[in-house]
Amino acid sequence: MLNHKDEIPRPVRLSDFVVIFANLVHNFTQIVETFADELKEVSIYHSNRTTKINNTWEDMAKDLESLEGDK
Repeated sequence: MLNHKDEIPRPVRLSDFVVIFANLVHNFTQIVETFADELKEVSIYHSNRTTKINNTWEDMAKDLESLEGDK
């Protein structure tokens, strides 16, 4: 790890803890962003599914009306 025997590594400083805290905040924001993105995807899926179900019911109602009109 050390190239020279006489070299002493620098001490741990406050700036080291600031970097650790900044990385922690960054990772937490990535978690929140990913969670929000997944919620968005699920809501889009649910909305598309609901729209398709409603369109299917409308088509079925039109078909029933046309069958009743043909009699």
